[in-house]
Amino acid sequence: MKLLLVVDASGCVLRTFQTALELVKGCGGEIILLYMVQDIALSKEGKNGFQDPVLQNFHIKAQETINKLRKMFKAKKIKVKTSLIVNEDLVEGILRIAKKEKVDRIVIGSRNLAGSPQCLPGSVLHRLILHAGCPVLVVFINKKRGR
Repeated sequence: MKLLLVVDASGCVLRTFQTALELVKGCGGEIILLYMVQDIALSKEGKNGFQDPVLQNFHIKAQETINKLRKMFKAKKIKVKTSLIVNEDLVEGILRIAKKEKVDRIVIGSRNLAGSPQCLPGSVLHRLILHAGCPVLVVFINKKRGR
């Protein structure tokens, strides 16, 4: 099984990691870690290609998160690849990587800010579920209970 695990700064990282791990452990599966960075203007100036220090720090945090998850999966003997979506429509980027990597499933976390497990029309989740060429597993996170 090949999974695309979508990671962002929403606080869903640990729960989605655990879910993806349960899906691939024992079956020789592979994980593609995909970190999403939105609305960033790229520049040739500055560290990591980002001119604004805040954006530099965000990019550094993204790399740290990916590296931490990569180590966690490797410690469990699971094959891991990484990818980064920068300055691209999130859904289009996720779908592009999913198609390119020929994944069997996409795993993505949601903080469920609307208070309902239903996706709002036009939301990233809604568009992703409608257009993905494979199943999408949405891991809803209850921030109050830490789950």
